[in-house]
Amino acid sequence: MRLIDADKLKKHYAWLEDDRQKLFDEIVDQQPTVELPEPPKWILPEDRMPENGPVRVLVTRRTGWLDTNTGRLMRRVEIAGHEENFEWDDSGREMPEGCVVAWMPLPEPYGGE
Repeated sequence: MRLIDADKLKKHYAWLEDDRQKLFDEIVDQQPTVELPEPPKWILPEDRMPENGPVRVLVTRRTGWLDTNTGRLMRRVEIAGHEENFEWDDSGREMPEGCVVAWMPLPEPYGGE
């Protein structure tokens, strides 16, 4: 991904004289391309479970609340464990089977700049 829209810039400045247009195009073309990391994605339990635990992951639970303004079911996101016996665990309390809608690995902790 480029941090600039090169095509849009070139089109916008197409009125430049030939020698200046050529220089402008060269400068635009020299701008670096940036590789952005892939954002984490939610994983359905039926597609894949976490590695054999104990491991902590983010989960979206089947329970939630109804937002009366939008009429949408709002789901809660929380940290839960996935234990060696392949059961979900919520801070020492076993979670009922089928209560986890999706999960994803926890992000790496902030390490400073």
